[in-house]
Amino acid sequence: MGNVIQKTDNKSVTTSSDTSAIDNINALRAGQKAALSKTELPRQFSQLVLFVLDGSDSMQRKGTSGFSRGEEVHDSILKVLERLQKSKNRSSFDVGFWAFAEESKEMYSIRQVKQFNIKDDSFNPCKVINNGNGTRLFETLQSLELIINNYLYEHKDLNRKVLVIILSDGEIHDYEEVIEIKSKLQSENIVFSSIFYESIDWEDFFDEMDLNEIKENLSNLASKDAYFLSSVDPEKIRQHMIQSVTKISNI
Repeated sequence: MGNVIQKTDNKSVTTSSDTSAIDNINALRAGQKAALSKTELPRQFSQLVLFVLDGSDSMQRKGTSGFSRGEEVHDSILKVLERLQKSKNRSSFDVGFWAFAEESKEMYSIRQVKQFNIKDDSFNPCKVINNGNGTRLFETLQSLELIINNYLYEHKDLNRKVLVIILSDGEIHDYEEVIEIKSKLQSENIVFSSIFYESIDWEDFFDEMDLNEIKENLSNLASKDAYFLSSVDPEKIRQHMIQSVTKISNI
């Protein structure tokens, strides 16, 4: 039977061959949709995102979710990485993680965003810090200086940017040294974003004047006001990270 539509009592009846054809079309469309969702553009630009995370003892206190702030940071970063891994430009993103406190620790060396295992990797800075008594950032930024310069040179033939996201919930004890190296590094291609992870019980530890100074110091680490956030809300922190990434990559 050559025709897939037959007339019976002046009514159109769908035959089995017609159903088969529709099924084939639907399968083809589903396959095309799946293929498009996995499409990955060649490297259009080169963006390095460096997460510099406070792993001091205070980050182990409970946040607004009931979990520790370190765990909240982990959850926020998971969502950021998921977002980047779904981007068609995912091959253009390279990411690295450092934790700081009284010591500096590399959590994950720089790799393409698609290489992170978001099911198993941990992004809680408290898990890698052994001495969380202080909050010292200078050593970490000093280590990153050479890494950043090498990265920009390696990708000099592309539109390249570096975003350093600094997150802390307290006073930076070597602030003067930190602001000096930040000013030295900051350029058209190197942007700093900073997050003051507020606490719901700060008044138990600092008076209002001290708290305002801590917040101002953290804001001074951002390249522009738009790159600074002060919040107790882990969801706002996640959104700020995403917004910072999209701003400097122009996607």
